[in-house]
Amino acid sequence: MAGLGWVLTLFYSPFAFITISRAMEKMDPTLEEAARVSGASPMRTVFDVTLPLMAPSILAGGLLVFIAAGSCFGIPAIVGMPGNIEVMTTRIVTYIYMGDTAGVRDATALAASLMFLANILLFGMTWMVGKKDYTTISGKSTRPNIVELGKWKWPCFCLVGAYSMISIIIPLGSIVLTSLIITLSKPIALDNLGFDAWIPVITSSQYMESVWNSVVYAVIAACIGTLISIFIAYLAVKTRIKGRSLPDLLVVIGGSTPSIVIALALIITFSGNFGLNLYSTMWIMVVAYLVKYMTMSVRTIAASLSQVHISLEEAALNSGASWLRCCKDIIMPLIAPSIVAGWFLIFMPSFYELTMSLLLYGSDTKTIGVLLYELQTYADTQNASVLSVIILLIVLIGNLILNKVSKGNVGI
Repeated sequence: MAGLGWVLTLFYSPFAFITISRAMEKMDPTLEEAARVSGASPMRTVFDVTLPLMAPSILAGGLLVFIAAGSCFGIPAIVGMPGNIEVMTTRIVTYIYMGDTAGVRDATALAASLMFLANILLFGMTWMVGKKDYTTISGKSTRPNIVELGKWKWPCFCLVGAYSMISIIIPLGSIVLTSLIITLSKPIALDNLGFDAWIPVITSSQYMESVWNSVVYAVIAACIGTLISIFIAYLAVKTRIKGRSLPDLLVVIGGSTPSIVIALALIITFSGNFGLNLYSTMWIMVVAYLVKYMTMSVRTIAASLSQVHISLEEAALNSGASWLRCCKDIIMPLIAPSIVAGWFLIFMPSFYELTMSLLLYGSDTKTIGVLLYELQTYADTQNASVLSVIILLIVLIGNLILNKVSKGNVGI
């Protein structure tokens, strides 16, 4: 149990870090400066000023981690189930795999409970934050207050270094090293390292088909999702139509819904019960990816659209340009980097997605995430390591492009 909790902590802690660090970057430092001028020590300033002001972001980060970890299937299945440790997501999958009405009913009840718990926590956080005023961002340009660590410099450096070593360098290094070992039963040495384990993987039609499926499904989801995101973002930001925020709200609800709940809902909806059977096809997986991952794309494009002043559109329209011409020649070029970023924000998580794919795939639609899970389940460690390195390389390249396009503001 402790091992499962530790792995989940390492995997999801970046979610909280991103949420909290972005809020710290935008916080007005004059409040901390006023506390220091009044004689407060750095530690007193942190506990009496910084942390109370950061409460919404800390709560949001904690809630995000809780919901993500609570709806995770892959880590509990690989780390917990061999030790007979079950969580709600693994139990839901077990019920679905029973293949009968009772199993689906029990899975639906558990999924509804998971969804209810997530919404209760979200409502509770909103209620707590709404009781106080946490506004610290004004119209003036500010920069974060830099704190001199002094004698704590090297202890903090060692702490961050140890965390990086434990959470990133050792795990990823182990995967890369395992993929390069020729014979696992022999000691690690230069004469036992090579790309011998890669050849069966990259020449296997089964493995490469799964990689190709993941790329194709992710590309289709990203293209469709980006087009829909542009429309929803424009509707919410640039129009005054009644109900314009409803599509945006639906996208947010989909993004905050646990993956396993989305998969179960799609199974029930598109298994022929309502006249349309998409189960085990490519399209049900694309729909799942769109529901889950379109939120960040909409948010990124909407933020960029909000910076395009209405006077640019008015000038184009007054000059005789049509609305479509205005969009093509003015708006689209200005928000092009955000569109590309939004595309990658859908593509990358869709490419390596596991939970929904595991419940929705068919014999011809297996993805790299499902294949990797099966290899790990069957204790084929070396082939699993090779596929993991392939995923890492693709995600790394995508992240580099995304960071370049978004100027370091967005990444996965």
